[in-house]
Amino acid sequence: MIQNKKNLITVFIVIFITFLLIYTKIPQFFNPINLISNVFVPGAISTLIALGMMVVMTGGGVDLSIGTIAGLSALVGVSITIISNNVILGIFFALFAGAIIGLFNGLLIGGMGLSPFVVTLGTTFVAGGLQYIVSSRVDIGGMGGTYLILPGSMEFLSSDLNIFLIFVGSCSIIFILFEKLTYGRQIKSVGENPIASRLSGVKTRYIAGSTYIISGVLAAIVGLLLASLQGVVRVGLGNDYLMDAFINPLLGMVIFGRFSILGVIVSAVVITAVLNICIILGMNLTLIQITKGVVLLGIIFIRGIQLQRQRRKFL
Repeated sequence: MIQNKKNLITVFIVIFITFLLIYTKIPQFFNPINLISNVFVPGAISTLIALGMMVVMTGGGVDLSIGTIAGLSALVGVSITIISNNVILGIFFALFAGAIIGLFNGLLIGGMGLSPFVVTLGTTFVAGGLQYIVSSRVDIGGMGGTYLILPGSMEFLSSDLNIFLIFVGSCSIIFILFEKLTYGRQIKSVGENPIASRLSGVKTRYIAGSTYIISGVLAAIVGLLLASLQGVVRVGLGNDYLMDAFINPLLGMVIFGRFSILGVIVSAVVITAVLNICIILGMNLTLIQITKGVVLLGIIFIRGIQLQRQRRKFL
């Protein structure tokens, strides 16, 4: 198993280095401004939303609402900031909104035992509709309707240094929760074998449900960062990041053999870098989206082959 992981990592690194060597004639890619603004920043945002999905997946669930939670939380935060003229209050309510929606998902999934797919799909539509309501109710310093102009007091979130600090802080907290505390081991145990976990005394429903709160808070952070970078918060702000939330944890699992924070970070940075090169080369954005979908299907296919091989070893 360890040798298999090493082989996967080696192949991944060789492919990536080869890809970069082929396009070393593109000086724009290696420009420090491009590496920071177009590789690190979007890679950090993709990592944060993917970490939320990774925690949920590790607990045996899935969160289809993570993109709409990001958009709704950002709208709530910006609305509160506009109305109260207090950015701290706005950020607090954005994170609170993400946590409340995550709690709602967790209660239905963990508490009542409902299907994660059905519950989070329903939450996606509810949160999407609430975005229109929130944005249309606020017109103080904004445009109302489908988007709001970001207050100047929230622009500090878009600085490279603040994004870096938020990225490092969030990753560190997830690492401690996931790798150093009993809570993290319980999440893994519930995801691998919920029946055995329950018999050993683990509160499986509580553990599985709580992962959605973490996912909701991380989605809210992503929503705030996206709004700050774009200067506006619009309906559907985080929808495009649902694909990233799926791809990065799954690719990290294919490479490292399990869900891991390092796997998510490596996957997010590499995929963002490859997409940035595609954009520099003038590739159509629609084609890029298709490519991401193909990559996701390919990852799932490879993971399926790995699982089949593991089953054969036990038979």
